[in-house]
Amino acid sequence: MKQDIESIRNLIVSHLHQETGIPVIPEYEINKAPKYPYLTYKIMTPYNNTGIRNYSREVLESPDGYDYDINEIMYTQPKLNLTINAYSQDDIECITKIKAAMDWFMHRGTTVLNDNNIVLVETSNIMDKTIHIIDNYEIRYGFDAELRYTDIVESHRDNIQEAKIDLNVNLSFQTIINAIRKIMSRG
Repeated sequence: MKQDIESIRNLIVSHLHQETGIPVIPEYEINKAPKYPYLTYKIMTPYNNTGIRNYSREVLESPDGYDYDINEIMYTQPKLNLTINAYSQDDIECITKIKAAMDWFMHRGTTVLNDNNIVLVETSNIMDKTIHIIDNYEIRYGFDAELRYTDIVESHRDNIQEAKIDLNVNLSFQTIINAIRKIMSRG
């Protein structure tokens, strides 16, 4: 099954929201942030090409009335890296929410991911990312997750049904001998 980044993101965001019970927003929309607590996500590497490719071809009925066409398919399994952060004004609440998100990736979510041809490769440790904002602190904890998914690229090739080749070539014996001498003299 082909995966695209949007469907992977939507799957993860909806399940993290269900798991934690708090909003999950893109990191770049932090200026529109909801009330604490909430989670953010950022896709850091959408397509880390591992270099492993598999190719196949399938014969299809031709819609043009010809005998058949060919569909060439390339399968890859790139990695996707994303970072998940919890935001709060209370450190225990923040740690609890980010731990729930990590638990989903490492345990309850593995079935959901696997059912969608996505595999959790690894997660990083939960790290403190707290920042100081003017008079107070915004408590942040987060982790990174590395996933592997299936990408499929298809290319439809029309079948060549007929080709005319003109084989009417007039070469004299002397022309051929001259060409051979020229090649031999280059040594």
